[in-house]
Amino acid sequence: MVSSLTNGVEMEMNNVMYTEFREQDDEFGDGGAFGLFTTDFVDKDELFPYVPKERVRYDVTAVLTVKMQQRKKLNAAGELESEEVVVLTRSCLIKLRHNGIQLPFETAHELRESVGKWGDVMLQTVRQIVYR
Repeated sequence: MVSSLTNGVEMEMNNVMYTEFREQDDEFGDGGAFGLFTTDFVDKDELFPYVPKERVRYDVTAVLTVKMQQRKKLNAAGELESEEVVVLTRSCLIKLRHNGIQLPFETAHELRESVGKWGDVMLQTVRQIVYR
């Protein structure tokens, strides 16, 4: 995937993804539902090679899990009761590589600011799936 920043600098990203959902999972889902989303960057791709002298490279490695858990809460009568909640956990490592490109300060700042947005988009997508 190739995208452009507001000043015209191009950024490229090439990832593979794996997803899995289990209605019942004793190992990771505590007997309940468990979902896994993971992605990793492609280091070399003969079909779509990176162009480091023209584009900033955006390498992302991420893992996101979703599962149901029980939590205790006080009801209106002041008694403890259980409710199901969705727990989402995410870990992400992002590397920005601009080996062959001189980046002005403003561009480097824009790149750093955009890094966190990738995780926000991933979270928004999971929320859409969960709340369907």
